[in-house]
Amino acid sequence: MKRSTCNLQQARMRAWLIAGCAAATLQSAKVVVAGEHASEVKRAPIVVSPGEGQPTSRFGHLKAASEDTLGAYALVEGAMEPQEGPPPHTHSREDEAWYVLEGELSFQVGERVIVGTPGTFVLAPRGIRHRFWNSGKQMARYLLILSPPGLEKYFQERLAIPGRDPSKSLYDQSPDFREKEEALSRKYGLTSEGEQPTPRR
Repeated sequence: MKRSTCNLQQARMRAWLIAGCAAATLQSAKVVVAGEHASEVKRAPIVVSPGEGQPTSRFGHLKAASEDTLGAYALVEGAMEPQEGPPPHTHSREDEAWYVLEGELSFQVGERVIVGTPGTFVLAPRGIRHRFWNSGKQMARYLLILSPPGLEKYFQERLAIPGRDPSKSLYDQSPDFREKEEALSRKYGLTSEGEQPTPRR
């Protein structure tokens, strides 16, 4: 009975997440033509198969970019190895939200710490210091929503920084890479709180 209740809650959360993204897309699909009333933009469906999408990290892929959603949001499917995660940072331009698919992700949003298991949804509004990391013992998978979109370009440009070692985590690169990444972060309105050890349980 407990497992059935858990599965039902996860199904409801997935439905809520999909419905929210769809509503945002429909809202952004309304455009105003000069001198006329708002009209709906007719667009073709977008389908991105498993494992497809532009890379955003060693294991991450972009599923929907700004141009796909008419500026409503961007959607990234990400994965993270145990004990991996970025240092505390703050976004000035977008809200960031996660939906845990597999494994365990922990979050610190402001002063609150959350341990996220499959079905957990966490929203970090812009302007609030936060971080997240894989606090489990296996690979963690998640969906990342960026609203408004734009930060997905940061992920893609970060992969193209010269000198990146593709065999290493983005958080375990050379000092030269880190310096260039910090400059890129400032370009996209990110403020890092500096390197700190990932909290371990």
